[in-house]
Amino acid sequence: MITFFVAGHAGPQGSKSYKGHRNGKPVLLESSKRVAPWRQAVVAEAVRHADGLLAGPVGVRVQFILPRPKTAPARSVVSAARRIGDLDKLCRSTLDALSDVIYRDDAQVVDLRASKRVALPGGNTWRTHHHHHRHRRGFDVRTPKRIQRQRTKGWRMPEGAMYVGRPTKWGNPYRVGDVNGFTGFDIKDAMDAVSVYAAELDVLRMFQPESFARLVGEIRTELAGRDLACWCPLDQPCHADVLLEIANGGAS
Repeated sequence: MITFFVAGHAGPQGSKSYKGHRNGKPVLLESSKRVAPWRQAVVAEAVRHADGLLAGPVGVRVQFILPRPKTAPARSVVSAARRIGDLDKLCRSTLDALSDVIYRDDAQVVDLRASKRVALPGGNTWRTHHHHHRHRRGFDVRTPKRIQRQRTKGWRMPEGAMYVGRPTKWGNPYRVGDVNGFTGFDIKDAMDAVSVYAAELDVLRMFQPESFARLVGEIRTELAGRDLACWCPLDQPCHADVLLEIANGGAS
């Protein structure tokens, strides 16, 4: 089985725009400007995993992870139903790109399982979780938040908070300067590091759903309802935001 992740914004192939006539024939171009760069990204990643062209019937499983709307609440699970990009057209551009790279022709694909969803928080948008309280029926209900760990003299970890940085098992293994195992490029900043962390969870969710479900259960058992601490500044991306989302009800 060949498995790989393509970083980029998938373009739906199929909708055409009329651009006039040339030599007596109508000129039709892809409406989405994302199709060409997406196909290039798919080819660039596929060639790193290809070992000759597959012969005979081929099965393909693909999940498209769409960017989160900038207006989406920090910990909401956003529906992909109204997001731009028909699933069949996203598949068309992707399967076409794999022709002559993974297989000779996409007509060989006899089993196609496809889905699309919106990225988890941390996948492409970053928000600072602010501490706030609301009172209801005499109880103080608090939203778990991210805390920046400090080396300042006298600073103490707030009661009930948990440190999730390295070298704990919850730490992000991807550091700035490492090579991104999905793209082959260097991780240049904190946003890249958290994006790869979120992408790894997405791949686990898609290809090993039972393992992903066990991980989600473990995260919720140990981290739900707790503030999470890391060294990342609160105005910068941090993998703790992804853990907060999962621990408190998202990504199930």
